Amino acid sequence: MCEDEWSDIEKRFEKEGIDYSRLKADEKLIHVWRWLVDADINLQNARKMIEKLRLKQNEELEDMENYMVHIRVLADKRIDDMEKTMSIFAEQVAKLECELNGLESIDGDNVCDKVSNLILGYTSLVNEVNILKQFKSFDVNGICKESDDVLIIEMIKISAEKESLKRQVKELEDRISVYDMTKTEYNTQLISMELSENSNKIDGKDSLLDNSMSWNRNITNDDTSSISIQLFSDRTKSASNICNDFFNCAQEEKSDDQKQNVNEITRTFGPESTPPSLLSSELATPRQISTIITDGMLSNQSDERKKIKVELDAQKTLVSSLGEKYNALALRHLQYKSKRKMQIEALKGNLEASQCQMESLKTQLSIQKRRLKTEEEFRKQVETDYRSLQEEKRNIDFRIAMSENELRNMARHLSVLHKKVAMLESANSDLLSKHLQLVYKNSRIPKSTTCDCILTTMSDDK
Repeated sequence: MCEDEWSDIEKRFEKEGIDYSRLKADEKLIHVWRWLVDADINLQNARKMIEKLRLKQNEELEDMENYMVHIRVLADKRIDDMEKTMSIFAEQVAKLECELNGLESIDGDNVCDKVSNLILGYTSLVNEVNILKQFKSFDVNGICKESDDVLIIEMIKISAEKESLKRQVKELEDRISVYDMTKTEYNTQLISMELSENSNKIDGKDSLLDNSMSWNRNITNDDTSSISIQLFSDRTKSASNICNDFFNCAQEEKSDDQKQNVNEITRTFGPESTPPSLLSSELATPRQISTIITDGMLSNQSDERKKIKVELDAQKTLVSSLGEKYNALALRHLQYKSKRKMQIEALKGNLEASQCQMESLKTQLSIQKRRLKTEEEFRKQVETDYRSLQEEKRNIDFRIAMSENELRNMARHLSVLHKKVAMLESANSDLLSKHLQLVYKNSRIPKSTTCDCILTTMSDDK
């Protein structure tokens, strides 16, 4: 044996707290054998532990692989569900955009982009409505005012024209009634004149005087009728005032003197103002003259009445046409108002539907965000678990490596111990051979080849 190995043995004995110098060879051998048995037992236990650790590691690896497979399956399933829901949302958003913008197809890969486009479209619509409200193009009920203002102005004009035409028709009717009154008064006056002529026929002078007076009255009546017609045309006097003027003029004419009447007759019956009936015959009676005068006045009055009736009919036709135009404009206004109201109601319905769909999409997006958040948390938890398992695996690998290193050291130590045991055995055999030689040389010790005899003799010598 080499000196280093003996020194190692001594150090081991000192480490175990045993005095190497005081021990016998067999005690030293027993201690070495015990160490060898303990090392063998430790080696077996270490091998068993390593095997258990390997089995445990394999089981943990299998569990980890199964867990990862399960996570992959769940992730794939969740991804498929998310893709399906995303496709459904994309179709819904496409339908909404097609309905709102009149588009046939939508280019976009992300639902968030489509929802943002919808939100932008909704905000643009709201801005347009606000701008229209600012410019006061819509009233409270949402009806357009520009065309309504034009129609209302036209209706006001037509109503004003209608009222003015009604006033004109009323004035014409008043004129006709006044004309009828004057006609009746004139007829009564003619009857009274005839009665007065029949009662006052005494002689030629009286008849001539009566003729002149009747002629004067006819002239004055003609003047009053022309004055009344002029007053009717000017629309300044009523029928009662005209009748009063007529009777006042008649009374003034009756109260005149006969001389004044004669002078008036001589003035009026000049060569220029002589009636054609008197020029044609000098023997015309006063009744014939009065009938001629009344016929002329009646013809003039009938002509004027016809003109007034024609004007009245024209005014009535104009009023009826204006009423029809007013009714047509009112009907058009109502139709336009109902149409615009229906359009605005439809627009409000579309806006409400788009708002509801936007709210549903927002809720669905919030749900998807929450799901994604939970998935992200679950993924983070899985990653942390995986990292912890990896750390445990590394620790197990490190412990296995340490145990393997210890096993290698123990195996190396065992090999060294085996060598030392072999060296001790060889040294023991050398010592026994030397001892036997010494015993054989000493004659007092019996010859024996057994170890028991040798040991007994050695103990006796000591």
